[in-house]
Amino acid sequence: MRRAAVSLTALALAVGATACESTPVAAPPATPTPTTAAPRPAAAARPATAAVCAEAVQISDAGAKVYSRTLDELYVLARSDLDQATIDARSAEKERVLDEAVGVWADRLTTLARLDVDPPARTALLQGASTIKHVNDPATPISVGEVRTTLERMGGTIAASCPA
Repeated sequence: MRRAAVSLTALALAVGATACESTPVAAPPATPTPTTAAPRPAAAARPATAAVCAEAVQISDAGAKVYSRTLDELYVLARSDLDQATIDARSAEKERVLDEAVGVWADRLTTLARLDVDPPARTALLQGASTIKHVNDPATPISVGEVRTTLERMGGTIAASCPA
C-alpha cells in the first residue's frame, strides 16, 4: 500500500516536471473586462507569462485529476471489507500523500507567480495556490463535490487570466 501512495506522489511530481518540459498549449482567449484604459496588446505581455501560464494550467489539470482519483480511492477504501484499523491506516497514508502533493502543487503555483509575469496571471496563480490550500484544509466546510469542481476549474481560471 505504501508503494501505491509513493507512486501517487511520484505521479503528481512527474506531471509537474513533465509540464516544465512540454510545449506550451495555447490558452483560450481571455474575456476582456471593461476598463477606462485601452487593453494592452498581446505583444506587450511579459515574455515569461505564456510559458508560466501553460505550465500552471497543465500542473493544475493534472493535480485536479490526482486529487479526484485519490478521493475515489478513499471512498472505495472506506467501504471495503477490511478491518477498521487497516482502513484507518491506509486512509491516513493516502491522506498524508495527498496533503504532500497538494502542498507541492500550491508551492509551485506560488513559485511561478514570483516570476516576471503579467499582473492578472500573477493574481490568478496566487489565488489558485490559496484556493488549493483552503479546499484541502479539513476545517473548511466544503463538500467533496465542491472541492472537485473548484479544483477541476482551476486550470481554466488560470488560462483565462493569461494573454492569448
